[in-house]
Amino acid sequence: MSCTEHRQSSREQRVINLAQHDHDTSRLDSAQVDFDFSTDSWGQLSLPYMKARMDILRQRASQHPLDITQVLARHFPFHHFIVTPRGRDAEDLLFTALAKPHTKVVQNILFHTARSHQLSKGMLPVEIPHAQAFTDSTFPFKGNVDVDKLAQILATQKVSVVFIEALSNGVGGHPVSMENLRAVRALAQRHGVPVYLDATRAVENCMLIREHETEFAGRDVRTIMQEFFSCCDGVTASLVKDYGVTCGGLLATNSAEVYAKACEHAGHSTLMCGDVDQTLLAQAIDDRDYVANQVQVRMQQTKMLSESLLQAGFPVRLPVGAHAVILDLSGLGITVPGYLAWLYELIGLRGARHWGGATLEYQRPLWIRLAMPLGFSALKELQAALVAISPNIPASHKA
Repeated sequence: MSCTEHRQSSREQRVINLAQHDHDTSRLDSAQVDFDFSTDSWGQLSLPYMKARMDILRQRASQHPLDITQVLARHFPFHHFIVTPRGRDAEDLLFTALAKPHTKVVQNILFHTARSHQLSKGMLPVEIPHAQAFTDSTFPFKGNVDVDKLAQILATQKVSVVFIEALSNGVGGHPVSMENLRAVRALAQRHGVPVYLDATRAVENCMLIREHETEFAGRDVRTIMQEFFSCCDGVTASLVKDYGVTCGGLLATNSAEVYAKACEHAGHSTLMCGDVDQTLLAQAIDDRDYVANQVQVRMQQTKMLSESLLQAGFPVRLPVGAHAVILDLSGLGITVPGYLAWLYELIGLRGARHWGGATLEYQRPLWIRLAMPLGFSALKELQAALVAISPNIPASHKA
């Protein structure tokens, strides 16, 4: 979104908008929001630069069509693929195919949709995040799992699958190390348990592997991703976060059995599932330079946004993750809905309640997530708006 395309509403109008929607910012129409950080999903946002990107993909598809099967095989080193309308549809197919009621799914802190699919299939999620996951330490791989706990669980309990989310949303957008994923893979193989990865933000995760693991310093991100994926039996992914496309999810697997069961559940055995334009999706996935550049820019923008919020006095949770800024309301005496409404009223900024873990120990009910969409280009306007305000919360918005 260019500066000329940026919307700017008045505070008076935003007060009216809130009153019309019972002060629930999630109910606001996107046209009423100046800066929408409630999600980084292009499937849930509608902005001019997204339309421009889709127009480019359509033009490329008409001039140089690509075979979706070949594109997927180049980027994801697996044998079988099912493309779905959304990432959560791919999760549903995977956990349907893997379902063994009353067995455990061992994992780091996942986005809540994956846990919901597990529970609906009679499986029990078991979260074993790294000891540093929710601390303010500078440990770079807060998305890791506790390998010692994993070894104990695999040796003593019935586990159907180990499921790891790259760049764990639940801990604030922090990565999983290659070292950790290798260790997970080795343990799981010893017990005959498959390992699957939520690869939605694997690009960022592998960029951070390159930054923080000496073995991968200076290496091409694409080769790091290939090795990262080689530690798994398959992946699910929402493609609308990193690939600059408004529709598409993916289930990829090396298991013919998982693929067959997933296809049966989907209702057919063809590659595509649902109303997805495979020609556009092929172009988006194959646009490697765009993806790498935009993901890198988003990581930089997330850092810049956190610095601006800190300078303005907002309760930014440190260290900051790769794709989102977390605001921690602990001790402020204000509810999350109240703070979200205040942020919107003040500068037209919409955030969202953060989804933490499933268990009480890993839930973060006073965290707000500001998710940076790919391609966002109104950061200077937002930074200027932040400079001009005070973060002090009026008593009317407090609990």
